[in-house]
Amino acid sequence: MVAFFSPEAGFRRDNYKRAAEQLRSYEASSKGRRTGGWQTRGTSVNAEIGPALHIVRDRVRDQVRNNPHGAKAVSEIENAVVGTGIMATTNTPDKGKTQDRARGLWRDWSESTDCDADGMNNWYGLQSLAVRTIAEGGEVLIVRKRTRARKGAVPLQIQVLEGDFIDTSKEQLLDNGGYIRMGVEYDKSGKRVAYWLWNQHPGESLLLSLKQGLLSQRWPAEDVQHVFRFDRSGQVRGMSWGAPCVIRLNDLDAYTDAQLLRQRIAASFAGFVRDIEMPDTIEAAKSVFGDKLEAGAIEILPAGKTIEFPNLPMVQNDGHQERVLRSIAAGWGVTYEGLTGDWSQVNYTSGRLGLIGFKRNVSKWQWLMFIPRVNAPVFRWFKEACELMGQDIAQAVQIYTPPRFEVVDPTKDYPAITGGIRSGLMTLPEAIREQGYDPEEHLAEIKRSNDDLDRQGIILDSDPRKVMKSGIMQQPTAEELSPDTPAPAAP
Repeated sequence: MVAFFSPEAGFRRDNYKRAAEQLRSYEASSKGRRTGGWQTRGTSVNAEIGPALHIVRDRVRDQVRNNPHGAKAVSEIENAVVGTGIMATTNTPDKGKTQDRARGLWRDWSESTDCDADGMNNWYGLQSLAVRTIAEGGEVLIVRKRTRARKGAVPLQIQVLEGDFIDTSKEQLLDNGGYIRMGVEYDKSGKRVAYWLWNQHPGESLLLSLKQGLLSQRWPAEDVQHVFRFDRSGQVRGMSWGAPCVIRLNDLDAYTDAQLLRQRIAASFAGFVRDIEMPDTIEAAKSVFGDKLEAGAIEILPAGKTIEFPNLPMVQNDGHQERVLRSIAAGWGVTYEGLTGDWSQVNYTSGRLGLIGFKRNVSKWQWLMFIPRVNAPVFRWFKEACELMGQDIAQAVQIYTPPRFEVVDPTKDYPAITGGIRSGLMTLPEAIREQGYDPEEHLAEIKRSNDDLDRQGIILDSDPRKVMKSGIMQQPTAEELSPDTPAPAAP
């Protein structure tokens, strides 16, 4: 109505109204030229993962097989999360024979390949395989198998399966009020109660598939640990960790191949002979000037002949490859230096700062994903198996020690750790645990070593009980001043 009577006033009113709407809303929700082609969906995490799961997983595996940076990213995650294994110290309330028996049983089981259903790895090798499977394929299945073990062995075996074994085609509502979503069965309260697993890998060779047949079987959830990184609430299946950067990996591979092909083609042309009187045949041209160039050769051209050398294209180092690799490292959650091995732009301080974020990622993967959903459940299965063989260790608990991060500069890092212990900011067991060792075993070994030194009357300059840091002998205690105690020898 305003515009009808006064077009100018109506135009101003419309502009002010649009400006007010922009002030009251998020810029990210604006619609215009910058966001015109931005396609978004309000779907659930499972609606997004379902149709993309197999495609993304296969593409990431292809890059891990054929792209060195894809292989290095998975290797970095595997080595940082478990390395040679997340060690466990088994304790019981009585600290006596029961604890010794529990530790002996766990040591015999975990360090033997009898714990592997395939008979190839010990428990620490299975941990490494599980982490690699999670990073590459997005998820892993830890399956308990009750078997008849050799005499005296714990009747428990673990099998590590890829997420491909879950029958994704299982989608249905059940009569009891539950449902099956992407091969995972839930009861009516939304709790996982079973998994539908193929009896063999669905991508197995045709000969074996025809012989055994592909069948889907129901496995109770109490015998299966489905481990993956939770990115959104309600997530049923895990997505490969390389999903955000698999396209960049593939494009970088193509870019590198194109650069190499460009240089190979350019290097194939050494020079061009120009002749005003063009010979009738190529053979005639070769007779005038050879078709090969040799090092140190001097050619005399006939009159009217000249030679031109092409301007060969050079490899352009515009930083594009480095920027792409940095985004790939960010997508995997690793450092650029760890992904590429390029430390040319790093000094001591920046290297340590760069590792802080990676260490936080690793700690989160260890303590929020792997230890509570792999190590702890497997130890629970282990105690149940021990009970079946007449060994009651139900009260046993485990304290886990992940692999340590190597110190960058011991001359700076170890004094800082010592200062933290002396000031009470950290305990000695905590410091030992951060180095990847079991504090109880570590301190026991120190005591055995000190007892051996004292028994043989040896005083080392590195013994803080006897010698101060400056190298001066410490004052003897009242017990050491006893008449029967010989005087200490010089260090």
